[in-house]
Amino acid sequence: MFENKTLIIGGWLWALLTGLVLQIWVIPATPWHAGHGLLAGGDWIQFQEQALRLAAAIENAGWSAWELRFEGQAPASMAAAVYAVTGLSEPWVLLPLQGLLYGVAIWAAVDVARRIGVNERLLWLVVLPFVVPSSLLIFGQIHKDILSLPGVLLIAWGWVMVLTDKTPKARFWFHAAMASVAGVLLVWWVRPYQAQLLLMTGFLIGIGAAISAAAVRRWAAAAGPVLVLTVMMGTYGTAEKLTAPAAPAAPAAPAAPAAPAAAACATWQPEVTIPAIGGAAAALFCYRHHFIRHHPGEAANIDHDRLLTNYGEAVRYLPRALQIGLLAPFPTHWLGEASSPGGQVKRLLGGVEMLGFYVLLMGLIWAFRPVTNTWGVAALSVIGIGGILFYAYSSPNVGALYRYRFPFLMLLILIAALGWSNRLTATRSAQGV
Repeated sequence: MFENKTLIIGGWLWALLTGLVLQIWVIPATPWHAGHGLLAGGDWIQFQEQALRLAAAIENAGWSAWELRFEGQAPASMAAAVYAVTGLSEPWVLLPLQGLLYGVAIWAAVDVARRIGVNERLLWLVVLPFVVPSSLLIFGQIHKDILSLPGVLLIAWGWVMVLTDKTPKARFWFHAAMASVAGVLLVWWVRPYQAQLLLMTGFLIGIGAAISAAAVRRWAAAAGPVLVLTVMMGTYGTAEKLTAPAAPAAPAAPAAPAAPAAAACATWQPEVTIPAIGGAAAALFCYRHHFIRHHPGEAANIDHDRLLTNYGEAVRYLPRALQIGLLAPFPTHWLGEASSPGGQVKRLLGGVEMLGFYVLLMGLIWAFRPVTNTWGVAALSVIGIGGILFYAYSSPNVGALYRYRFPFLMLLILIAALGWSNRLTATRSAQGV
């Protein structure tokens, strides 16, 4: 049932057929239909409008008019390319491609679970989050996560491939490297800042695993993580270099001295300067301040009174960030007032989904007793928790967090599935089965 081809083809068919039903029959029958099979109130409406403009430009001027991120948005560029090739301009035309990406994501998640030791009988726990109602929007609308979700999971698959390989083989390293290349490019295309986050977490994983293996003179095992990290960094650096705007021509005369650079934002005032992370921290918390300032009064806002203006406040907020990142929306949000079209229904469905996620995540209690693939589980933990904390800090809105964190929450669900697998094994052993 969970063979590789079955997972990819099954995921593709699920996305294709469900997406067609969603766009052609379900959404048009609701009062929240915005046209073209799209729900009102989502970014996908903007992406569709941008895609139509870019497709028209391609028709008039040729493919030289195509842009990698048209007006800053990769989904619009992807949709425009498909529209230009097919001559059709309805979002359902994207479903075959989006279904393939979704099938790859399902395969990667299940194979990672299998490699870290999840019992075959419990692999359905990994598939379950891919079929809940909110997941239908990932492939059923023009959505950023249709690129970032398989990207994150392919990167996780590459790490687990080299970290759980007991007898390192060149073909495993090659597969891990290719998955890392594909994953980084997908994430970089749609969310470049997320690719940087994955490089940061990857640095911790790669260096830590390499040092651990080298300490016991397992030199081949130490080479694998270094290879994956090098490939990830090289892919990101090459992509950035190839797409960087051309440097302006040198001025005829020496330019006047530039004015001192302004602070990233006036509200971020750290107590100390930490060169290694200062720039990233300023960008993260200034984005939080921008979000709070420009999204007041939204029903899904959370902790808008916690501005976090320095490192001390950020560290003290960590337990709360973990709570929100892992468990929000809380029961108080499930039936509360909504401010977006169809928000009440989304909240109710989100509450039902969260009940299921709470049960799934309870498996984390048993996930680390015992751990046979320590570094594989560690890699998933670092990437998953790192991504969830990033969004919990930067986006103090439950609705936004619910969407952004899904690829990273999936990594923790894989670990939780291992916990339930350990629990099943212990129960069967106690019963003498």
